[in-house]
Amino acid sequence: MGKPKLYYWDSSVFIKFLNDEEGADDVEYFLDEADQGDVVLIVSSFTPVEVLKLKNQKPITKAEQNKIREFFEKDYFRFVDLTRRVGESAQTLIWDYPGLWPKDAVHLASAIQFERISGLHLDAIHSYDEHFLKLHGKLPTKAPIEKPLPPQGVMRKLLAQVEKRPKPKKRKKHSN
Repeated sequence: MGKPKLYYWDSSVFIKFLNDEEGADDVEYFLDEADQGDVVLIVSSFTPVEVLKLKNQKPITKAEQNKIREFFEKDYFRFVDLTRRVGESAQTLIWDYPGLWPKDAVHLASAIQFERISGLHLDAIHSYDEHFLKLHGKLPTKAPIEKPLPPQGVMRKLLAQVEKRPKPKKRKKHSN
């Protein structure tokens, strides 16, 4: 086994997965890779709070909250604490990069902090936020800001599997 890929995930990736929206299969691919030790997911300590209220849905109940906590206890997650330094860095990013939203600035500052402290470089920052994706190449990081898409060869295999399966009526929501 080679060195695992390092991806920073903002909350939009988790929300896509938890809402079982289009693209959730792509997110699941990376979670499977993480289960196998091929991927490490870097997240802000702020992320588990953000996902408690999913877009256009009621807040997650206390019982479901425990499932969320268990989900984030997996060994492949590495958390960057939302410290004062990260918060101040996010403020500076907002002032220096027009169009960067506060939550995205916290995620970007967390990604930068991870690289600074660990000495490692992220392979990508994954997001589904269109306004954040539009800033790719304009922000102070060498990591590409992109949607989490499986490698092209894997995507062909996934599409072939989908074409062979009978069409489901409606997908079930993930309980994680």
